Amino acid sequence: MNISREELAFDREFTVRYRFPRPVSRSYESVLYAREEREIGSKAEWCAAAAVRCIAALRQALYLAGDPSAVAGPPGARDLRLELDAGEFGALAAMPSPVLLLQHAGVYPGMEGRGGCESLLAALEPARFLARYRIACVEPEGVRVLLGPRIEYVIWTDSAASAFGEGTPLLVDPATGGYVTLRPLAVWRRDPHRPLGSLMVLRSASGETGRYVEDGVPGAPAVELPLAGRPRAGALGADDPVLAGVRDPGVRYEDGREGGPYAVKGVIWNGSMSDIYAAWDRERNAPAVLKTFENRGGGFDENYWHFVNEEKFASAVTHPGVVRPARVTDGALGMFYEEEFAGGGSLADVLEDRGVMPCGRAKAVAARILSILAELHAAGIAHNDIKPDNILFGRDGEARLIDFGIARDFSRGPDDLRAGVRLGTSGYIAPEIMAGGAPSARSDLFSFGVMFAQMLGGRLVASPGEAAALRSVPRAFLGFFERCLAEDPDSRYASAREAAAALAGIDAAQDRAITLDIEGTLVTDYGGRHPRPGLRDFLEFCLSNFERIFVYTSLTGKQAEEVFESLRGSGAAPEEFFSRYEYVEWPRGAEGSVKDLRRCGFPMEYNAIVDDMESMIPEDQRHRWVPVPDYSDPGVPDSGFFLAMAHIRRIFNITQATREG
Repeated sequence: MNISREELAFDREFTVRYRFPRPVSRSYESVLYAREEREIGSKAEWCAAAAVRCIAALRQALYLAGDPSAVAGPPGARDLRLELDAGEFGALAAMPSPVLLLQHAGVYPGMEGRGGCESLLAALEPARFLARYRIACVEPEGVRVLLGPRIEYVIWTDSAASAFGEGTPLLVDPATGGYVTLRPLAVWRRDPHRPLGSLMVLRSASGETGRYVEDGVPGAPAVELPLAGRPRAGALGADDPVLAGVRDPGVRYEDGREGGPYAVKGVIWNGSMSDIYAAWDRERNAPAVLKTFENRGGGFDENYWHFVNEEKFASAVTHPGVVRPARVTDGALGMFYEEEFAGGGSLADVLEDRGVMPCGRAKAVAARILSILAELHAAGIAHNDIKPDNILFGRDGEARLIDFGIARDFSRGPDDLRAGVRLGTSGYIAPEIMAGGAPSARSDLFSFGVMFAQMLGGRLVASPGEAAALRSVPRAFLGFFERCLAEDPDSRYASAREAAAALAGIDAAQDRAITLDIEGTLVTDYGGRHPRPGLRDFLEFCLSNFERIFVYTSLTGKQAEEVFESLRGSGAAPEEFFSRYEYVEWPRGAEGSVKDLRRCGFPMEYNAIVDDMESMIPEDQRHRWVPVPDYSDPGVPDSGFFLAMAHIRRIFNITQATREG
């Protein structure tokens, strides 16, 4: 069978994005969310580095598992040449040095003029064999299998914890059952309050303690844990329920299945009622999504009507921003819906990756959603579940609305409601629906207002007052939120068209921010507090060019105040600085190991951090770092601020004429 060049390219990206180990697949997705050239290059370098570290950890585990006399240690601590029979993991053991990948990671020179997704995929090609393995993580109740960046499913068994130890990840070859345990080179941690667990990779070791980083996740959360366990290899028995579960995630189509005109690449979302597959439509020579109805509960329950509504309501309008399912019945694949493949991720994914959106981008997305809602409401349909998970982006950056499963024809009145039907998602539901009312155009506008405020401010809100309390929400939008988020539906905009017209009339300039470290950057240290030469001029530069000034430091808020009081007393800083700076709370422990700019609650595209320590900057945010040399000797001449100001001007395209004059 002839396969087109376009399908081969899609297949290559599917493999990396949905089947590589999570440190690689998650960081690759983040590259896709980047919109600016410097950010794309920086995140591609981060993804490559995550891949290098992941491969090194897996190879080190094989080495240690094959050498009974070896002492467990971090990747790179021992010779990684594998002089053993690696069996099922022979491809991993024999992998040559990935020169292109090391170039992308910044280890080797030679990346000038390259660094986007295409060259990154080419660099990852020698590691394609990684897609054949699965990572299975041991928990008290069984084993949780990781499939790509966002799918986790549990194999319930009470024997795994005693056999391998809770928190131990296993690299498993589903074809043969061969495995190698990865602890202490990697550990598994799960917070029941978070949707996904954390695969932590050992980054460094000191004595009996290791520093583990959730590699591939934006902001790189880290934690220090005791080094425990050692890699060992073995094979799961043919009748082992763990092996059966690793092989079969409980979905309809296995990877690579063919049926009629479709090549099913594999499942990319595993839901309670529907499974979503990436596929290639060979008749159209284009990517597609196949959405299946899986009647796991039996009978024609509410999930069935949810699936029927998907087609009924989405097909009632022709707006290009509505993802419309087309029902297909195929002899080999059965019945399913074919939908557009929107490869830019969901709004929820983008917000998780970035924190908040710049107001211009958020306004454009909001205008697009309002135009979709206007057409829906004109047809008498309330979507009834407006939230970031239901907004997808195409590679063109345009937003699409999905999931009409609980939509409602409000022209039919309240009698159209069925008992037990879920009405919206907690946090986005309008007050009148919470009180027992029926969905309407105005309830959709309330949900839209919650989502729009979240895009701008980074948090869920339930009222105009809560939206106003978010400093990153431009003040020009507050009147708009007064109407969208009014408790009384009659006080909201009468229609999505009216809301769109009001939004179009808002002229909100995007603020800019600068984030400053203290010790080693502004002053020598907390004890000495000697200001770096040129501090006053530098702070005046920041005050003149930035609306927001954040202070992000290892010092507590009280200690920062003490340092600044010393600077005030000596006249080393302008008076305006003390009333304008904003202290960023830096949680210690698992989520406080690096200075994640998302914690500022401000668009990263319009923020940058001035800091003397590269190790404090998340790898996915290096393009927003303004480095200065450590300042610890007040007797040595220093030009750190002169260099920093030149760097800041380049990042923000500041000229003397634009802001400083």
